Amino acid sequence: MSLKVPCKYCGKEISLRKMPNGQFVPFDKGTNAQHHCQDQPAKTTDKSGGTAKTQPHVDAGASVGDMVFRVVSESPGLKAKNIASTISRKYGVNVDRSEVNRWLYYDLKGKVYQDGSYQWFPGSAPSRVGTAGQGQSPGIPPESRTPPTGSAGSGVQQSTNKLLWAIIVLLVILVLILMRK
Repeated sequence: MSLKVPCKYCGKEISLRKMPNGQFVPFDKGTNAQHHCQDQPAKTTDKSGGTAKTQPHVDAGASVGDMVFRVVSESPGLKAKNIASTISRKYGVNVDRSEVNRWLYYDLKGKVYQDGSYQWFPGSAPSRVGTAGQGQSPGIPPESRTPPTGSAGSGVQQSTNKLLWAIIVLLVILVLILMRK
């Protein structure tokens, strides 16, 4: 995928190419040479007042995931479609909601979380206290909810599994000893 846009530093027309790891890298138009400019922000005029302002520049190694995380950090509480439109407006990179969701659910898992109304926030999900079904977001399936404080969680299940394996190993050893006699 390639996007033809003007460089936000020097104004020269460049081609932003999407690399296999999801990063957009700028190339000079019509060549295979990576674009390097004088790193001076280009001035644009604001539609409302005609004042000059600088626009953010997409870093040469910035991936869509970096942009998604930046938008979520700067404007918490946005839904995926709003994140996609913000990236398009702010960075000039067209992404759709499904690509934003892929980044949010998989690559940024643990760095961002979603509330019950599908809004995204930076950080990890706040802990939920209470019995099952109380004080928990309705949008989160029961199997992925954190168990309430003080109840049997995955630590107890791991202990039970280890104990079961220890008993099985002891029984196998006992059977082998009895078979030798």
